[in-house]
Amino acid sequence: MHLLVDSAIALYAYRYQDIAVCYVPLSNNVSRLKELFLYRQHLVSQVKAMDVRRNVTDDFKKELGDVRFIVNSSTKIIKQIKATIKQCEQKMQEIIEEDEELKTTYGSITSVKGVSLIDAVAFIAYTNNFKILEAMQRRLPHIGE
Repeated sequence: MHLLVDSAIALYAYRYQDIAVCYVPLSNNVSRLKELFLYRQHLVSQVKAMDVRRNVTDDFKKELGDVRFIVNSSTKIIKQIKATIKQCEQKMQEIIEEDEELKTTYGSITSVKGVSLIDAVAFIAYTNNFKILEAMQRRLPHIGE
């Protein structure tokens, strides 16, 4: 049974060798951007969660008694997280500035009105600086054969 499957895979690979694309791992800088992007997304969700908790507590202050500790503590934590988010964004910008290829791609992406740093980093991180899309474009003419 395995021989039949292996020969089918080999036949398929031989048939489409002209459009085969080797896997290209993320470059070091793209990988760093992706990690920072994911960390920033986590921090943003934490701010949202803390803000909801703070607002709920603030709304029911009179009914629950003295809950200023929760509100004050949440406010401090939110400020700290927002400062860390800014640091993540600065680090992303530094990584982009030190890599000419990323700098060029970033400039092209952000030239579109409404595209922010975070949008551009997401595009770069999830498309391996558009290398995945380039590979797909080479395959498009062969779809349906």
